[in-house]
Amino acid sequence: MALFSQITSEEALLMAGGFVIAMLVCSQIYLLFKTTHLEKRLNAMLQGSRGHDLETMLVEHRSTLNRLSIENQELREIVTGFQRISDRNLRRVGLVRYDAFKETNGNISYSLAILNDTGSGFVITGIFTQEQSRTYIKAVRSWGQAENVLTEEELKAIKLAYKDNGSITR
Repeated sequence: MALFSQITSEEALLMAGGFVIAMLVCSQIYLLFKTTHLEKRLNAMLQGSRGHDLETMLVEHRSTLNRLSIENQELREIVTGFQRISDRNLRRVGLVRYDAFKETNGNISYSLAILNDTGSGFVITGIFTQEQSRTYIKAVRSWGQAENVLTEEELKAIKLAYKDNGSITR
């Protein structure tokens, strides 16, 4: 206590100020080391894999994204065109073989339906006898609507084409 009683208020103020200054200097040194460490980490993070900085990498990626977006749009247009064409393709087939007359054997007469996905196309019917043969073609719309009357075998061929299983029936 005697030591503290001899200190004047001016000296106490000076000692407190020196202590505060020493604390500020220590905190500045600590913050300088921390800032340097953070700057090194930031620079390492901003360096790309090929030595590019982050800004250059972002610009390159943006350019790549723009190019991919354009290619994606082009591919969508191509696919849409193929879908439109695909609906019109004659790809559903149904074939029915039968004997048109009692005197013929071997199921040599036939009805062949060739249609698209909307049921439009045509039916070819070949009727064979021992003396002659005849072939008929009929246009078909909407899975069986035709300008001419369709035979039972032609309707069977259209049903097979609708199922699209490629079966041949007798």
